[in-house]
Amino acid sequence: YGKPVTFVAMHASLHAEERPGNAQAVLTALGSARRPAIVVGDMNETPGNAIGAAFTGAGFIDAHAQKTGNPLEGLTSPASFPIKRIDFVYKELPSATRYSWVPSTTASDHRPVMVTFDTPR
Repeated sequence: YGKPVTFVAMHASLHAEERPGNAQAVLTALGSARRPAIVVGDMNETPGNAIGAAFTGAGFIDAHAQKTGNPLEGLTSPASFPIKRIDFVYKELPSATRYSWVPSTTASDHRPVMVTFDTPR
């Protein structure tokens, strides 16, 4: 890519009423960075709720959703038998997501999200 990118790993609150503030704090900090960002982590909510709406509203792309519109793919929690997607990769890079997958592992209470995407030219 050849340009600086800010990378943020976050773990959002378990309390739904605190999550909009979690997202806003990260977005405020990123605003001062003035460079593209990738934000990953356990958002403790399903797609389209407070954090997802905040990031996509600010121009970020849900990398997994960009690759597949199938809501039954990419489930991350609980790791033993995932029934919901609460772990995300949001990117502020316009390039397409090439691959998105969730490996089958019980090394944690959630499964990891793995994505690859092209870097913008």
